[in-house]
Amino acid sequence: MYSTTAVVVAKEFSETSEKPATVDKHGKYPIILVPVAGKIPNRQVISGTVADREGFSINQTYMVQVIERESDAQYGRQFTFTNLGQLGGVDVIKAAKELGEASVFNIDANLPEGRSQVEEAQRQEEISQYDEANAGEK
Repeated sequence: MYSTTAVVVAKEFSETSEKPATVDKHGKYPIILVPVAGKIPNRQVISGTVADREGFSINQTYMVQVIERESDAQYGRQFTFTNLGQLGGVDVIKAAKELGEASVFNIDANLPEGRSQVEEAQRQEEISQYDEANAGEK
């Protein structure tokens, strides 16, 4: 299961031909979480009700925790975006240095050796953490 932290901006979700923007059962439009720093899966559109419950406001910047949930038979792999707090300009710059370049990866694509991009991203993150922890031992 994938887990990470990222910095995102909450934006209004614009309708696309593949995924039209429709209101949820509470009459709220979805939002899209656009990464500013860190890696997030391409499941970053969330319902307006979930966005309200998590405290996301349009055009605001947040630190989020992304956790993969149990896969759903109808919708496939699922992720929860938990709002860890709103960030200001200096905090965004500091977080970007820690989390790295912003990117969205396709959770459905497979790498040549059969590993999903989520698994590969997790593996690369673990390698990076190991390298950082053992940097002084060389």
